[in-house]
Amino acid sequence: MVSWRDRHIVLVAYYFPPLGLSGVQRVAKFAKYLARHVRKVTVITPKGGAYFAFDPSLLADVAAQNIEIVRTRAFDVNHLLGRKQISLPAESTRGIWARLVDFLFLPDAKVGWMWPLWMALHRVRKKEPIDGLIVSGPPFSSFLPCARFCSHTNIPLLLDYRDDWVDAPRISFPTAIHKRLHGLLEHYALTRAKSITVINPFIAADINARIPPTSTQKATIVPQGYDPEDFRAGDAPNALAALLQPSTDAKDGAPSEQLRHATATRKPFVISYTGVFYHAQRPDTFLKAIHILKSANRLPTETLVIFAGLVPHDFPQRVSELGLDNLVHYVGYLPHADSLALCQQSDVLWMTIGRQPRGEQISTGKLYEYLGLKKPILGLVPLAGDAADTLRAYGCAWVAESEDAATAAQYLSEMITCWQTNTWPSVNQDFIAQFDRDILAQQLLAQLWT
Repeated sequence: MVSWRDRHIVLVAYYFPPLGLSGVQRVAKFAKYLARHVRKVTVITPKGGAYFAFDPSLLADVAAQNIEIVRTRAFDVNHLLGRKQISLPAESTRGIWARLVDFLFLPDAKVGWMWPLWMALHRVRKKEPIDGLIVSGPPFSSFLPCARFCSHTNIPLLLDYRDDWVDAPRISFPTAIHKRLHGLLEHYALTRAKSITVINPFIAADINARIPPTSTQKATIVPQGYDPEDFRAGDAPNALAALLQPSTDAKDGAPSEQLRHATATRKPFVISYTGVFYHAQRPDTFLKAIHILKSANRLPTETLVIFAGLVPHDFPQRVSELGLDNLVHYVGYLPHADSLALCQQSDVLWMTIGRQPRGEQISTGKLYEYLGLKKPILGLVPLAGDAADTLRAYGCAWVAESEDAATAAQYLSEMITCWQTNTWPSVNQDFIAQFDRDILAQQLLAQLWT
């Protein structure tokens, strides 16, 4: 077995605990497990700024003695606002802001962190030698100072893509010139990297098509994953009970009296969604499917549909319009451990990607934690995309097109039958095992030093 015990890794991440949400998980878990295989991990990340959710509990993952966190200043909008929680904007507002940002900033709105990051890299190297540098994007502006730094110092660089850059589903280039400039900036980073990792084969194919033909490097897939140490079996039976405790702030998602009554009377059928709805990812199709089943009297007597995370501004209105107020319960944003505990006690988990250009590239981090929990999954995703391929290989999953409410309702009906008869399809254990975070961290190290 190859040993990296004498190595010092620098891990660069704009999104890092105590920030919450899915963009933080991959890098935080890499830090945790890389530290078990190398002498030291130094994480370079900005100091706190404005963000949609905070989860200080995630810092426990990076509390190892051989993990040092270097926090720098940053001069982007989020940090100029100061450290505070901000609301998720309405989709119309987000779209306007995104178009403005895409026009004004190259390659993204986090360019104000490039210079502080550059200086921090030099301070860390002055303090002790660096054996390898890993930077995860987005934001892809972080790639540029890291590429320049490694080019000057001959330190091996690994670029980790959580999304595509030039062909990303959520990027809209204002002009052809903008896209050309993005391509040149990415080319600069790619040609200075020793290794490139991506989360799925669809992104790998697009990036490999952009790598110069003369280059010997190609993008390698290191997928999203799950941390088996997060699944605390002893906590799961109390997950719903904890949510049912009285809350003094209903705006934060206080559970309803109906929810308390349902769980107090008998074992309910629980369907849960955890995470954030963003861009084309919306709950509408799923809610319509639940409405179809309710209208057909197909739902079990005690059914709970639980949303935990950040929901669209019009979510309460959509729930009311469909007559689902007594079924659907929003419990607010939960710390990561509590979110997983809720999933453990749920009978069905569901996810969506929505209909959007290049949606086949999207494979959310949530999906892989669902896999690790070995729960039945309903996926409303592009049928020819990575998420659909992953769900089919998993085994205990039903896959419908993102906007097909009728098929989603049919599949939920089938899942209810499986729940009532306790006859679920088996999961593919060998397939799930490959997404263990420790295995993925070792794959990352092998890419950096082989």
